[in-house]
Amino acid sequence: MYHDSAIYGRGVWNEATKDFDYTFKTLAFPCRDDSSAADCKIAASPDGNTVWVSVLTNPDGTTPLIDSTYFPVLRKSTDGGLNWSDQIVIQLDGPNGIQAVLNQYSEYFIMNFFTGPPWPWRDEIPYTTAFDHSLSVDKWGNLHIGVAIGYAPGGYAISTGIDSLINVFDIYICKNGVSYHGVFLGPLKTFRGTWGTTSSDNRVYTSRTKTGDKIFFTWNDTHVDGEINNQHPDVFARGFDLISNDLTSVNGGDGPNIVTSLSNINQEAYWQCTSPIVFSDNNKYTIPVCTQWFTTPTGETQFKYISDFSFKDSDFTITTPVYSWLCDIGIEQHTSEIDPVTVYPNPVEDIVKISLILTHNAFVSVDITNLIGKRLISLNKGTMNAGSQQISIDASNLSAGIYFVTVRLNGQIFTRKLIVE
Repeated sequence: MYHDSAIYGRGVWNEATKDFDYTFKTLAFPCRDDSSAADCKIAASPDGNTVWVSVLTNPDGTTPLIDSTYFPVLRKSTDGGLNWSDQIVIQLDGPNGIQAVLNQYSEYFIMNFFTGPPWPWRDEIPYTTAFDHSLSVDKWGNLHIGVAIGYAPGGYAISTGIDSLINVFDIYICKNGVSYHGVFLGPLKTFRGTWGTTSSDNRVYTSRTKTGDKIFFTWNDTHVDGEINNQHPDVFARGFDLISNDLTSVNGGDGPNIVTSLSNINQEAYWQCTSPIVFSDNNKYTIPVCTQWFTTPTGETQFKYISDFSFKDSDFTITTPVYSWLCDIGIEQHTSEIDPVTVYPNPVEDIVKISLILTHNAFVSVDITNLIGKRLISLNKGTMNAGSQQISIDASNLSAGIYFVTVRLNGQIFTRKLIVE
């Protein structure tokens, strides 16, 4: 039973005994009750100095859209586990939620899944993580959380049974937790596999190169037409180059690769786990994946090692938003590629949202003008903090037509066309 703390051990090498001397301590992670902590993980950077602990939980005082959901709560050490930061809470949903999570459901999906009209705005949809997650820390000390995230009906549950209702993300934490972002890795067609009275949920595993400049993710999923139960799973994998900010592709397309498609456990890789470190050799990255195979989950189980699945540098072709720029890593020339201002939905009927990505604290103002330049709406937001921000504007009083949204960030001007229906 969980009692508001995680127990961790810290080992120091003893040259005399040729062994580690361990000390064990507790690290506080208070939550609402003993059923609202789902999983706890720890990971360290390649040099061992930066250590992150993450618990999927729901502490008092946080602001998810509904109380009974899971989300990552973190603590960080920069001295190898001697001292720890205060809790860092990662908000998945709501106005301050992760933009990649909020924007993943299409308008078509929202209108077909939720009851309406009116349909919920993206920041009105509650989200939860699945019940398991994995961590990796890159060479810059930034945390990567591999986790499935989906609609939260309440009661510490994740809604299942519909293709793409749950999606796999890398929750990318940098700048000591001040900045965090979501990198979409792929949708899940299925989530839970059930065999008689035995069931298992999907788990995402996170790995990195020894140097920590590339991160890799694996998970199970069943891609069989009409199947909503994860009973015929394959292993899927995707890589993320943190310097170029490119994801791996599959035959040049945007998506994960199927690790087990040509193996003797095609659609029979019932559970899987991946080593935290991948093998790197001459720009080739081999992912060590171990799977379980059985004829019945209560009978004999065989462990099967996938020894030959790899990515090459040439496989990283899908460009992501420039998170390394936001996190002060990688190649500086990529700063010109990011679009700091996004206006959606567009066309709009009532509430228009303006998404901002700020590299520094910025004085922000917004004007909406008509085609002849008449200012109809004007907002002065003052100084907004660095990171992902969002502004909502009621455009319901505007007549149908074309307008312009002008955003000023510390005097720099960005103009976007807006269509009102």
